[in-house]
Amino acid sequence: MDLRRRVSAYGLGDSVIIQGPVDESTVSALLARCDGLIIPSRVESIPVILSDALQRDCPLVVTDVGDMGPLVRSYQAGMVVEPSPESLKVAIVNHLGRERDDFKEGREKLYRLFDLEESVDLFLKGIGSGAGGRLPDTVAV
Repeated sequence: MDLRRRVSAYGLGDSVIIQGPVDESTVSALLARCDGLIIPSRVESIPVILSDALQRDCPLVVTDVGDMGPLVRSYQAGMVVEPSPESLKVAIVNHLGRERDDFKEGREKLYRLFDLEESVDLFLKGIGSGAGGRLPDTVAV
């Protein structure tokens, strides 16, 4: 059975959006409508949608896969669950959308890690602090 028919069969058509590849503005609009984002990855280290969700201050439920679980956990930016359907179900049913402010500060801190201006500042401070040795005459950032 196709996924859209399953969603309909369970009466979740008003709550679940199934979307294929979309442009940046559509992602932003979808995240603005969400009570939270679930990233049920089994292999990705840090998917781009994670930083998109942080930019929109969207609550997160992520699987403990690659660097995503440790990163979200260490910043206390969202719920981290085992990569299993049962763990995801428990997180969605019991927590998602109910704890928006519990992880807000962590989401803000983690977002700064992905922010381009913050990253460039950290990089420039690092190379400007004289990490030993001679820097090249020109560095493109």
